[in-house]
Amino acid sequence: MKKLIIILVLCCTPCQAEMIKPISKMPLLKQHQLACLALVVYHESRGLSSKDQVIVAQVVMNRVKSGKFGNSICEVAFAPYQFEWTNNLSRKHLPKEKIAWIKAQKVALAVYRKKVPNYSKGALWFYAPANMDKKPSWSKNMVIASRGDSGQHIYLKQSNSK
Repeated sequence: MKKLIIILVLCCTPCQAEMIKPISKMPLLKQHQLACLALVVYHESRGLSSKDQVIVAQVVMNRVKSGKFGNSICEVAFAPYQFEWTNNLSRKHLPKEKIAWIKAQKVALAVYRKKVPNYSKGALWFYAPANMDKKPSWSKNMVIASRGDSGQHIYLKQSNSK
């Protein structure tokens, strides 16, 4: 229920988290999906390079395509324990940095419309090595699919995938 409230606040109320014009003119369902994608980009890669932000969005789209994490962008974005910021949702998760929020939306829209190269190379996961003392236990059977420009995230895929 909390995730629905966050999405509705983003898409349906004028606030600091306003949607950019190309998105706000889309049908409401697409607005919701793009808001979810932009939220992941904002929370998971705000402050990183544009390429890193694109890869984060592409990971979400790869997850939708795989069907293993949900059947829509919002289902993937809010799947339990996939993205740390979604575990305890509240209004504090609304974007506060206007410039970063606008950029996250532009990245989300470009990835959604497939207007950027596929930098993810099939990645379905990523992690920030600087925030960990060792490689995560869940990444045992995975290989590096891609590296962004910042070096702050490592993007992974199953070792047996193409």
